[in-house]
Amino acid sequence: DPVDLSDAAYMDQAQPVTDAAQTGSAELIEQAVPFRFTLSIYQVLYAVFLMVALGLRLIQLGTIVLNDSEAHEALSVFRVITPNAAGSALIPHAPLMFAANTLIMAIGGSNNLTARLATALVGVLIVMLPYLFRRWIGQTGALLVSGMLALSPVLLTASRTMSGAVWTIALALGALWFVGRFAETRRMLWALAASACVAIMLLASESAGFLVVLMLGGGLLFALLTTDDPDHSIRQRVRETISGWPWLRGLAISVIVLGIVGSVFLLHIDGVGALGD
Repeated sequence: DPVDLSDAAYMDQAQPVTDAAQTGSAELIEQAVPFRFTLSIYQVLYAVFLMVALGLRLIQLGTIVLNDSEAHEALSVFRVITPNAAGSALIPHAPLMFAANTLIMAIGGSNNLTARLATALVGVLIVMLPYLFRRWIGQTGALLVSGMLALSPVLLTASRTMSGAVWTIALALGALWFVGRFAETRRMLWALAASACVAIMLLASESAGFLVVLMLGGGLLFALLTTDDPDHSIRQRVRETISGWPWLRGLAISVIVLGIVGSVFLLHIDGVGALGD
């Protein structure tokens, strides 16, 4: 039938034109909407937890009088950044917090707010750290932990009162995450970061930081002894991680980091003595 043949030929010729038109429309749509931003319910809830943690820790932070321990830490910083201050230099009980407070108070002035600000922000960081562990404890589990930390009265009080335990907790969680990443990837960077966190936790976070290191080691030993591991795959992974750990480089990095933290980034060399004290 000549009519049918002509129709078929027409359709064959029209199809490339239609495809080109559709392609052109798609390109126009992409140009009109170049970027699509989406948020999951988990991300929204993490943002809510972040705002709650910031609000609870920062609102009226400088209105409450410093207690004895806080006053000691703040005064040790004040006498370093103010050469003409009366009295002799004090030895800080938490060299890492001392280093952070020195920088903040030197820039923002000496008052109750600036003295507490660094510890309060570390408390906010702890609330968000479970997000890093979602690959191991699950998305929902990490979200629940983050929510509980945001509302924890113990963590809130410690974060608002310059507690060295807040810094120790952050370092412990950071060290655990770095160790986990090294076990997965065998990248030396993660091992060195974990070594530095443990070294600071031992000597620069607070006087009881070494107890947390002992508890982490005891927790690992308890897990290995009680976990059902019939094919010994977990124990083999732990042995491989320990044997592949860069011990000498980790020690060298730890010494360097402790020197930098103790000397307040080489601005206060005498501060290194606080590590030993």
